[in-house]
Amino acid sequence: MNDSEEKIETAAVRLIESLGILNSPNGCEYLKAAIIYAAKQPELLDSMASIYKKVAEKYNVQISSVEKIIRYAIDLAYEKNPDPLVHYFNYPMGKPSSSELISLAADDIRIWILETRTPFQTDSD
Repeated sequence: MNDSEEKIETAAVRLIESLGILNSPNGCEYLKAAIIYAAKQPELLDSMASIYKKVAEKYNVQISSVEKIIRYAIDLAYEKNPDPLVHYFNYPMGKPSSSELISLAADDIRIWILETRTPFQTDSD
């Protein structure tokens, strides 16, 4: 893994944690993979199905399972505490869809990487 890939993965993990998406281990992994694929290959955002397909192939599961499990992880986080998700989207839009979250996260991570900083840095970093 090169430095850029490591920064993308670190950013994806920190973002997912900051949004409180922790209750679904598979959901977190699938969401992380989807964000990483989208951040590395923005053209994949033209078709979320292509992102879900890549994640499904990586984890050897059905494409429909990927979207369903990611959606479930977002639902759980939103039901437990909607504030982090509402704050991240910067307006009270309600619960985000899987594709909205993946798209915004990938765009933000690409911007953060271009600015050569890691999001959600703590004083200990």
